[in-house]
Amino acid sequence: MRKKAYLKGYRGEILTAILENGFIPRDIIYMYDKAKAIQMQRMIKILKDEGVIEEQKTINKTNYLKLTNTGRELILSEANAELAAIYNSSAIRQRIRTLAISKPIRNKEKEIEYRTSQNKYINDTTVKIFSKLAGAKTSKELNAKEKCSIKENSLYLDSVQIKNIGSYQATVQNILGSQKITNSRINGVSITKGGVYAMYSTGKNTPEWKRNGEVKMAACIQAVVAKSVENVDLSDYEKEAVIISKRDSTFVKVIESEYKSHSQRRTLMNIDFAYEHMYSLPSSYEGIRVFRTMQLPNWQAKIKEQLLSSKEIKESNYVSVSCDGYDKREGIYKLIYCIPDMTKLKSFSKRAAIDEERDKYHIYCYESQLPLIKAVTRNGKYAKLFVVNMDGMEEELYKDIHYQAM
Repeated sequence: MRKKAYLKGYRGEILTAILENGFIPRDIIYMYDKAKAIQMQRMIKILKDEGVIEEQKTINKTNYLKLTNTGRELILSEANAELAAIYNSSAIRQRIRTLAISKPIRNKEKEIEYRTSQNKYINDTTVKIFSKLAGAKTSKELNAKEKCSIKENSLYLDSVQIKNIGSYQATVQNILGSQKITNSRINGVSITKGGVYAMYSTGKNTPEWKRNGEVKMAACIQAVVAKSVENVDLSDYEKEAVIISKRDSTFVKVIESEYKSHSQRRTLMNIDFAYEHMYSLPSSYEGIRVFRTMQLPNWQAKIKEQLLSSKEIKESNYVSVSCDGYDKREGIYKLIYCIPDMTKLKSFSKRAAIDEERDKYHIYCYESQLPLIKAVTRNGKYAKLFVVNMDGMEEELYKDIHYQAM
């Protein structure tokens, strides 16, 4: 009987991801297109039936997949030395041990510590896989002594790699006068021709950020990347972040900036303080498609050119409303959420709500973004909504764009 090749095809994609991270979140199948997601779902079931992987839950009831004892011996015997070394590293072993705690414990302080660590590991892995599926390369060439290079592909650095860069500690010390940055929820950084994005994942939750930690991290990312990555000119880049979430309700809370807790208002994520722009991306195949466009040079200008006239783009610079285009003759403000900037949407939607003149405010978005836009505009009460065809936007460098009024 021919020996089964576990590290090839769909099996290989699933098992390699587990070896690289120690586990994978169960819901990563939603990051694939529909046809591939069905195949991946089928292969996960086969691997579970074969006793190679098993499904477990964290204390917060997040499902994830890991190797069984039998599967570990089987797969490591087939894996190359590099993959085996990654899986057997102390960092990966620590991840596996921490996630293995699935029930609340008596020591509440310890339980909070475990919950926090589990969420961090899940979110780190989600962002890493998301970035990789969007075309990023993970860096293995970056160390304390050399620079890494970005040419055709985008580069993804996780939060541990960022802190291991030789210039990181010196940058923190020089800029902030301290040894380290605490209270930052960053999961990694994507360095692309379209921008340098601090990457954050919220998972199922809506975390409250510590303003100082994120402001400091935003400053340090720019400085570290400038010193450590070749072929990237940061003079043209603003401080930008990507928020990945499973739920549109998380983005709504971020855009509205606050929520009620113990009868008080508390600011979420501080988008007006840490980053100049924060982009909303669902942890789905549609989110990955949007992120791919965000990695292209001049991606925002290219998208605007397909939906707005040059005159409308120019006129937007001379109005008080934060928008992408302004039709001076008709008095219409236009926002393009195919550029999923929550910072701009926040300002635009607040102004539209104050004016209550729906026909003066137009928002263009992809169909997958429509539930979020409807929630922010109270089901289109404050703005007129238009749906842009994503296939058309992607076709031949954003040519042949189709949209329809809602």
